[in-house]
Amino acid sequence: MERSQWRALFPPRILRRGEAYYDSGAVRSLRQEGGQVLAQVQGQEGYRVEVRFCRELVEDWACSCPYGREGDPCKHLAAVFLALEGRGWIAEAPGAPRPLEELVAAARPEQLRRAVLRLAGENERAAGRLRQLLSGEEEL
Repeated sequence: MERSQWRALFPPRILRRGEAYYDSGAVRSLRQEGGQVLAQVQGQEGYRVEVRFCRELVEDWACSCPYGREGDPCKHLAAVFLALEGRGWIAEAPGAPRPLEELVAAARPEQLRRAVLRLAGENERAAGRLRQLLSGEEEL
């Protein structure tokens, strides 16, 4: 898989948990050694995360947490990918936009609140529909 498409590795729930870890500063160290990235992520314990890249492809990954030891992408790995993206080591994938349902599922409550209020401020018709839906006048 191309490194810019790393989000496709994660179910939305795991990605949200990884975002919470990243946002809280749980990625304690991050260094690149050739085609490999090594990181420490603080969870209930300190976990070691490794990601190997071959050119622009994600070649392999590992995390020392119980979930990651099984080879499954975990929240610690997601936090590391977010840190890589935040440092510009991974560019966001170009091309088709992510499906809206996926974006909503991965969004944090504060992001959703700001998005709804911004859109309502830009479009009075949408604001009216939101008022109907959120006040219970119409079922969601």
